Amino acid sequence: MSHCPDFESRFFEASASAFRQRDSRTIDLWARDNIELGTWSPWPGKISFDHTPWLIPPLRWLSSPTCHRITCVAAAAGGKSTVGEVFAAHCIAEQPGFFCWFAQTEAAAKEFAESRINQVLNNCEKVKRLLPRDWRKVRSNGILFDHMTFLVLPANISSAQSKHIRYMVCDEPWLYAPGMLMQLHKRTTKFAHNRKILELSTGSVAGDETDQAYQGGSRRDWQFKCPECGHLHVPFFSPERLDAPGGVRWAAECKKDSGVYDFDMVRKTVFYECPNCRAQFKPTEENQHKLNSGGRYTGPDEIFEHESCHWSALVSDFRLLGDFAVEFLQAKAALKRGSTELLQEFTQKRLAEAWDSSRIDAEPIRLVESTYDLGDPWPEAELRIMTVDVQKHHLWALIRDWKEGPESRLVWAGKIMTWDELRNKQVEHGIEDRFVFVDSSHFTELVYGQCCRFDWNAIKGEKAQSGFTVDIDGMQYRVPVAAANAKGTPAQLPADAPFTACELFRVSEEMTAESLHLFRTGRANGWTVPRNPPAEYLEQMSARVRRSRQHKLTGQTVWEWVTIGKAGEHLWDCERYQLAAAFLANILEGKKLEPKQHDTTG
Repeated sequence: MSHCPDFESRFFEASASAFRQRDSRTIDLWARDNIELGTWSPWPGKISFDHTPWLIPPLRWLSSPTCHRITCVAAAAGGKSTVGEVFAAHCIAEQPGFFCWFAQTEAAAKEFAESRINQVLNNCEKVKRLLPRDWRKVRSNGILFDHMTFLVLPANISSAQSKHIRYMVCDEPWLYAPGMLMQLHKRTTKFAHNRKILELSTGSVAGDETDQAYQGGSRRDWQFKCPECGHLHVPFFSPERLDAPGGVRWAAECKKDSGVYDFDMVRKTVFYECPNCRAQFKPTEENQHKLNSGGRYTGPDEIFEHESCHWSALVSDFRLLGDFAVEFLQAKAALKRGSTELLQEFTQKRLAEAWDSSRIDAEPIRLVESTYDLGDPWPEAELRIMTVDVQKHHLWALIRDWKEGPESRLVWAGKIMTWDELRNKQVEHGIEDRFVFVDSSHFTELVYGQCCRFDWNAIKGEKAQSGFTVDIDGMQYRVPVAAANAKGTPAQLPADAPFTACELFRVSEEMTAESLHLFRTGRANGWTVPRNPPAEYLEQMSARVRRSRQHKLTGQTVWEWVTIGKAGEHLWDCERYQLAAAFLANILEGKKLEPKQHDTTG
């Protein structure tokens, strides 16, 4: 009988593994000897936590038999995925059990499995020895080891069913469907005595499941230790008061007399100031190491059943402080132009905090009046737009003048009874057909038909809380309005309609409402109302407010726009459509609305 050395070695390895003593060290110590990082890491080679000491405590909590849930809320690219990857390798090598890593979508799960986690596992010798020889057991969504199963799956209903999971990693759970995080947790109940649930997220939305998870844990923040005075403190971007010490600062001359910042000068002069001794630290690798090397998390040394921790980009990417300062100033400038998008991304991805739009919505309504009267000429105007809200027996219309800046003046607002009367109002005010936008959400066929008569645009409101994703010059952006996949085509054309279809645009109700609220409360510049606006305009512009409620399934706090009073919100909607149209016309930062190619074919 011939001997197969490979078979013998494999047989010996498999037999010996059953009797090999488990490595009882904490996961961070185990990782130093067993984890090799590749080119995806800024520090390839044997893993070391000298540059990332804030990752050590979460790994030690995962090592504790008394801790069953860890929620890490951290900056984008702040190292949180490394915690999950090291944890996965350790489980496979030392503490086997059914392991699921959940990503927000199927595409994200596949991309992460192929580009990150599979490479980490292949770089770990202890895991590599356990890989199945049958290539069919190594799949794009996981590995079927002989002693356990490891899967990377999308966070959806089908993934959450028929599985009893001991180890679970939830990656960016704030992007999951409402209630999904709770559904996934239910799959671990059979292992309640020894399960580990690891949640890894950037900043979420105030009151959602991820925010609740963090708030329900120990809520620890990573602290800098000032190398000059030894003061431990949670690093922060800007103090609550301008005269208070500490935070990220830059030279006063960075702000020009015009109020515009010199971003190059901001990058060159930026520094971090200790709030205790006011020592200054330039954004260098050396200072990042100094501030973090003596750092620690807030809270006692005791390990709790549910640990939650937070670190911002100031901790993980201190050397990029200049870029963060510019991002912050650009976000504040965009806020004054009526856009919350950049500030939300800065809050969630850099500060790693939950975005709370109620802070903006809490501002009192203060319509910005100007020195003009309704209908006064404005020679500087570059564009005039009419927007229309359609009711069963009448229409509400609103006309605004716009110029880049943005700057805008209300020209006319009121009720109109018929479509022909609306057409006459358009002609009276000299508005081009392509700058008339009519809401088609409720009376779709009727609106499509009228738009085909006069060559107007149809719009359709959608909740679309995060707006729409579009490609602009090779980059992806979230925008408040986007062209629909098809044109608006009525089933039956009016007899006098010269066109068979009309342009159709989708409008994000959430994004346009947030922007309009900034203008309405005076926090964004350039948008004004006359000294003598119509009474119904003032009533309807005050009728739309945000209120919180508890989600019936998840219990999380949900903020939504509601209408108060009896005046209705029709002119409020018209103003939202104005912002969408101004975006399309490049007044509010977007692509210009090009002349339309008419469809006159039958």
